[in-house]
Amino acid sequence: MLNMVLELSPNDGVAYNNRGYVKYKKNDLKEALKDIERAIKYYPANSYAFRNRALIYFAMKQPDKACVDLQRAIQLGFTPMYGNEVQELLEKHCLLNGTH
Repeated sequence: MLNMVLELSPNDGVAYNNRGYVKYKKNDLKEALKDIERAIKYYPANSYAFRNRALIYFAMKQPDKACVDLQRAIQLGFTPMYGNEVQELLEKHCLLNGTH
């Protein structure tokens, strides 16, 4: 379904974000990362895309990049819109272990 959306609207950052998350859940990390990066290109204010890219970076064993993305998600207003998940990830994976 998301592929059809992107055929009709190839610059839809939300659709790329959602498709990237589906690929992440299927453990297709390389393709998930490509989609999330397109999502950020087309919709750079989407805090959820930065959250998703952080999850991918954690799965790829790149915590430094993940922590930067978590901080960006918070700057873009993730918490008031979606809750404390990003703050909790940041505290668990970045602040407590000294990554950031």
